Amino acid sequence: IIPAGCALGMDSFIPSAANAFPDIALRIIAAGTKGDSLTARESQEQLTKAVVAISKY
Repeated sequence: IIPAGCALGMDSFIPSAANAFPDIALRIIAAGTKGDSLTARESQEQLTKAVVAISKY
């Protein structure tokens, strides 16, 4: 969701996953605001996998 928001020009987000994985979230936002959609998407996938992994427990 963050990469899509960046593509639409949004400049702020409140993802709860950013509290657990701030480095990944910041990487997504940085890549998205630079127009690097590939890195933003790959980082979003990494964040999603991490959230799914911890949600199992």
